[in-house]
Amino acid sequence: MNRLRGKSLVPKGIYRFSSHEDAEAWMMKQIAVNHVRPSSKI
Repeated sequence: MNRLRGKSLVPKGIYRFSSHEDAEAWMMKQIAVNHVRPSSKI
């Protein structure tokens, strides 16, 4: 599915977080931002 869209939901790379909660919050934010951005026509 990501290959068809041309962009992944979360940017590739290595990320370090102090807790699982921080990582989960960051991941949810990235998914939301990357999901909205391509469909936005502003």
